Amino acid sequence: MTIPSKDNGLDVEGITVLDDCLLLGLRGPVLRGWAVVLEVMLDESAARIARYRKFFLDLGGLGIRDLCRVGDDVLVLTGPTMALDGPARLHRWPNAARARDCSVLPADRLPILSPVPYGTGKDAGCDHPEGVTALPGDGTPEVLVVYDTPGDSRLSRDKKTVQADIIKLRGMDGTA
Repeated sequence: MTIPSKDNGLDVEGITVLDDCLLLGLRGPVLRGWAVVLEVMLDESAARIARYRKFFLDLGGLGIRDLCRVGDDVLVLTGPTMALDGPARLHRWPNAARARDCSVLPADRLPILSPVPYGTGKDAGCDHPEGVTALPGDGTPEVLVVYDTPGDSRLSRDKKTVQADIIKLRGMDGTA
């Protein structure tokens, strides 16, 4: 296709499975500050798309880097649409697995659970958050966040091991 994938073109980065469909989070485009999630339901043979819906999320102008289901919620990892240093956050889309009744979600319906580290200072141009997954355990839920273009502070001396971050999720007790 002649449509650019990066630089605010069509760029699917996040995916999570719900009971009857897939949610696809777009890193780009971000339209007038609103990120896009596509809900895709496949036909019985999973050979073609039976239907789809669009959701617009006010993530403060950031694109979606990944999606992760935790219970009935979907966690949304955000960051800049292009390969730039900039804010990154983890948002909560409450009850998204059960009630996707609104196709336009303002910021107050997508609470920020945590800021996410990104490259600054000597790591400028590095450490862009790219993936999130829930970790099993009791107590306060935690997620693992991984990065592309790791800075030197994330690499082992032999440069064969990369450090990720574990983030505790406060506010996941059913409150927004």
